[in-house]
Amino acid sequence: MKRAWTQGLRIIGYTFAALVAVGLSGVLGLASSSGLIMAPAPTSVVAPIVSQPGPTYDAGKPTVAVLLGNTQTEATDFLAPYAMFSESGAYNVYAVAETREPRTLAGGVDVLPQRSFAELAALLPSHPDIIVVPAMTEVGSPQNAPVLDWLRQHGQGQTLLFSWCVGAEVLAESGLIDGKTVTTHWGQIDAFERAYPQVHWQRGERYIDTGTLLTTGGITAGVDATLHLLARRNGQAVADTVAQALHYPLSPFVTDPHMTQYTYGLADSPLLLNAAFNWPKRRAGVWLYDGVGELDLAAVVDVYAISSAYRVDTLAAGPAVVAQHGLQILPRWQAPELPPVQRLLVPGGDGAEQAAAHLPAGLRGDGVPVTILQRSQAPTYAFTLALQDLAQTHNVTTAVAVARRLEVRSPLQLAGPRWPLHLLIIPLLAGLGGAIALAGLARLGRRAVGLIRHNLR
Repeated sequence: MKRAWTQGLRIIGYTFAALVAVGLSGVLGLASSSGLIMAPAPTSVVAPIVSQPGPTYDAGKPTVAVLLGNTQTEATDFLAPYAMFSESGAYNVYAVAETREPRTLAGGVDVLPQRSFAELAALLPSHPDIIVVPAMTEVGSPQNAPVLDWLRQHGQGQTLLFSWCVGAEVLAESGLIDGKTVTTHWGQIDAFERAYPQVHWQRGERYIDTGTLLTTGGITAGVDATLHLLARRNGQAVADTVAQALHYPLSPFVTDPHMTQYTYGLADSPLLLNAAFNWPKRRAGVWLYDGVGELDLAAVVDVYAISSAYRVDTLAAGPAVVAQHGLQILPRWQAPELPPVQRLLVPGGDGAEQAAAHLPAGLRGDGVPVTILQRSQAPTYAFTLALQDLAQTHNVTTAVAVARRLEVRSPLQLAGPRWPLHLLIIPLLAGLGGAIALAGLARLGRRAVGLIRHNLR
């Protein structure tokens, strides 16, 4: 009986040690993955860059201010509305921040604001007509206090506040949506409901439009909301032109935002496993060039960063590129000092294939696989292409989880490996190591007890 009891305790102890080891390795992995996604720009990037003049102001057009935080801003939340409003040709569109210093987007994209708050105030006779509010990290930090103050000053009256995804948290923190009905990303809405009980959080909606307040669900839900807004303010023909430029598949949610709300489940587990146990990560370079599409870049960066399947780095031939609609983007690496990468991804835009044909000799000579994520012969929605590529090169299960996180609800035809069984290697080894370590400690303990008893005789 005593022996059976001892054996049971040992099994429990080994199991506990294995679980602790798996947990610790997972926590370390999650911290490292988060650090890669939210890594600030290196000093070489934030060094003084010659900032080009922003788009010319046309007093006959309304103005859209796409806001940047003083901390990291979500990539698609910022880049997609900037591209869509610019593509419409119906607005003055400016990337706006407290200062003109470079700002970092999640996933490691660094951009230059086109107007500071003060410069925009000097340019406009009144408030911006539309303020696009993306998600930002550490919204309530002292760093973002000037951003919230600016929002409070300009988010009143007839100005339309338009939050993308978790940008609703920025509005909630500012107090501008107290008592109002809004929506946000399905993964954060429960937490926001607890943190901001004075706001009415609505589930099951792709977007909610109350006239001077437009809020959206998960990240790419903002595409539907923007097309809806363009149709409402500028006519269906303008919205259709922008949708065609994006190669956006017909979406029923543009006119009817009701949808089934996602909730966390097994389908989301690959993202956790990738973040915690996918080490060492393959390194993917994203090649920037003059004319790169802002939304195309957002799709590549967000799909691969959210998947945690790769470490993503932006590369270019020089210190800055000018994107399709005039936004200046700063690469983290520039030729000839480029890091070794396992893959090179070329986002769509004006001249993607030409850019891929004129890569630096080092990249071409190293035999790095080059993937052009948009070809003129068969243009496709950028997020569809990035998800298809992720499924093929990593696995379908991860691509499905990323699509859920991004709220990509258009039909996807994904082909590739299914379940990422290799992600079980690290937790199995960690668990085995924990059990072996406990066994070794127990053996040393028994020896020590034996020596003590021997000396006491």
